Amino acid sequence: MYRIATNNDLAEYLRTNRDLSLTKIVGLSLTGNLPADISDATFVGCVFPQGMVMPETVTGTLFVECCMAGVSFYNANLFDTQFVRCDLSETQFGNCDLSAVQFIDCRMDTARISDCDLDAACLTADRAA
Repeated sequence: MYRIATNNDLAEYLRTNRDLSLTKIVGLSLTGNLPADISDATFVGCVFPQGMVMPETVTGTLFVECCMAGVSFYNANLFDTQFVRCDLSETQFGNCDLSAVQFIDCRMDTARISDCDLDAACLTADRAA
């Protein structure tokens, strides 16, 4: 697994790679667009800017302790993705495949899920504020 710990490392990596599969992105405040496919990537302690529209291909991705408040997923395939202790407040999921997605101890205040496939999805209790 390739580890990315700075925005410069991320930009350099994306110059030669079209996706983030098998990468581990740690502690970044993401400022630019992500590639169209972030499947099988791991994000730990990252901050996604409010209003960011996430990529459409997110299968098997792991998000741990990320701040994703106010981001949007539209027409996205998130099959088998895991969100662990993430802040998903005000996040919107619209017309997404959330099959087998796990939301584990996530904050989901005013998150909106509409027209999504939730087959085998798992939502556990929100963490305390």
